Amino acid sequence: MQNFGQSASALIFQLYAEAVVAATYYRAADKSAAVSLLALPVPAAKVDGLTIKPGDELLLILAADLTGIDQPRAGDYVVETNGNLRRNIIVSQLDLSRTLWSLVGQKTFASPES
Repeated sequence: MQNFGQSASALIFQLYAEAVVAATYYRAADKSAAVSLLALPVPAAKVDGLTIKPGDELLLILAADLTGIDQPRAGDYVVETNGNLRRNIIVSQLDLSRTLWSLVGQKTFASPES
């Protein structure tokens, strides 16, 4: 299953190459990882209005990019390399093949020192 998951994840990033964004994933101030991500709308059925709100984004990140981060979770954040768009992580889930993280992020703007 992992080989299938790796192939499917790689294919997603190849098909949407023009939409892939370079970013840095942060856990507090002491841990970070360079990542490539795809930002998609959260499916309407997943928006509960409390935890996940309209306008939040589904962020897809390859698990291989986050090997230095133990279990991505709420409180972590991602900042785009080009620009100051920051996404605060609300929830995270690793797929069954353990190759792709699905994160929900709320957009905000990063301060210059982020």
